[in-house]
Amino acid sequence: MAFRFKKASCVAAGTFNMFIVQPPWLSKIKVFDEGTKFTIWTKFDEPGFRFQPNGLPSRWYVTPSRIDVETDRPDEDCGQKVGDVLAKLPWTPLTAIGNNTVYETDLSELNDLECFGAFTPVLPEGFELAQRSFYLGIAHGDQQYNLQLSVTKEVVDLAVNVHTELSGRDPSFSEQAVRNFFAQRKIAKSLIEQVLKAKVNDAPDYIESKAGNNGSSAKGSA
Repeated sequence: MAFRFKKASCVAAGTFNMFIVQPPWLSKIKVFDEGTKFTIWTKFDEPGFRFQPNGLPSRWYVTPSRIDVETDRPDEDCGQKVGDVLAKLPWTPLTAIGNNTVYETDLSELNDLECFGAFTPVLPEGFELAQRSFYLGIAHGDQQYNLQLSVTKEVVDLAVNVHTELSGRDPSFSEQAVRNFFAQRKIAKSLIEQVLKAKVNDAPDYIESKAGNNGSSAKGSA
């Protein structure tokens, strides 16, 4: 069974002044080049906004309770971007970091996944199975690696969340947690291969290099 990369994100949860974390300020602190143009969406049902730098793959979601940077590219380091923001806001109250990846595969591959084979419930007449999910939470150091496999009638998704609690932690610890974005993905990939007995395709050469530079003893998640 082989999973393909679908998307990834880095989430910092805490208490943010969303009027600071806006495109002009991000360009000023060199997260983006000066002169970068952005498309911006506002939220009408709750405080917050979303924006995307034109021509670049990352999408930013900023609310009073979180900063979420998401990408569809396996080689984009969302954690580096969030780390640059946290470095400029060292006294922002933070509660957790989440480095996340979503993989997908075809329904035809599901029979090869040993852990799911026995989980085929027999439903009463007139009922239809809409979704099956399988969850594992695996603790390692300061992180919890949360793996959730979800099967619908159309697709098989594997969501990986690497969660790091930050209560009482030094700001430098929080920053390091997000900058270990690829190192933690490397560990999660190893867990998928060892525990779920599945393969992962996520641009391994690039990610192995980045993970090696950051170190594999990463601390982090949300």
